[in-house]
Amino acid sequence: MSHLPHDRRTQETIRRIQESGAKITPGETVRAWPVPRYGTSEYPPPPGGERPTEMWIEKGNSRAGLEHMMSESKQKEWEKKGIPRDQQAQRLPEMVEAWTTVGRHVSNQGQGTGRPIMSVAMREYNEIYKGAATMGGNGFGVGANSVSTSHINPAPATDKRAAIPGDVSDRTMWNLYVYPPNRADRSTSSPPDYQSGYGDSRGLAPPRADPHHRAGSMPPGYPPYGSSGSSNPHGSSGSSHGRYQN
Repeated sequence: MSHLPHDRRTQETIRRIQESGAKITPGETVRAWPVPRYGTSEYPPPPGGERPTEMWIEKGNSRAGLEHMMSESKQKEWEKKGIPRDQQAQRLPEMVEAWTTVGRHVSNQGQGTGRPIMSVAMREYNEIYKGAATMGGNGFGVGANSVSTSHINPAPATDKRAAIPGDVSDRTMWNLYVYPPNRADRSTSSPPDYQSGYGDSRGLAPPRADPHHRAGSMPPGYPPYGSSGSSNPHGSSGSSHGRYQN
């Protein structure tokens, strides 16, 4: 399970995690990323706590980390979701980052608040992936697993989990929950600095150019923002409520 040397963003994120006092092993870290602060992440905070501003995944062991996410049984499940075994070590950490930064919170797995089930449209693979992820209160990636559609159920109105946004159409996913983000303000708390490749100190790199938004080159199920012609995903009024519409 080999990984490329840390890029600039990962190095900066690791430094911030170390400064926070959290225990991180840089040499074992396979991915580290900042988490947007202003409403773009639907990954829920831990009970009674705040959502970490940085998250990371280490190689780990059979109980936690990437090795845990890639146990024999889980590798088979990821394969069924279209992720080949020889790509899982790279794609699973990327997917967990996508879920926790721009993903849609569609349900929970297990008893009580359980493990959050997230959904995200992955631009590079032209697929929408749903799965459950557990991140520690300090931001450490504990585990992740694929889920079946039977797990995607809205919480009953009497349930304390009723605040879960819930599942939405593929059209909405491709409009609003895409990784890498198709709008800079979906993942940063201030306009990105395109010279350095960063937004504010905890923002993500700006999105790559998207040829699919050009007329005539868009694959099925991949609509651009606002098929009505508007480039504002929140509607003409700019209301944030538009993000949760089916």
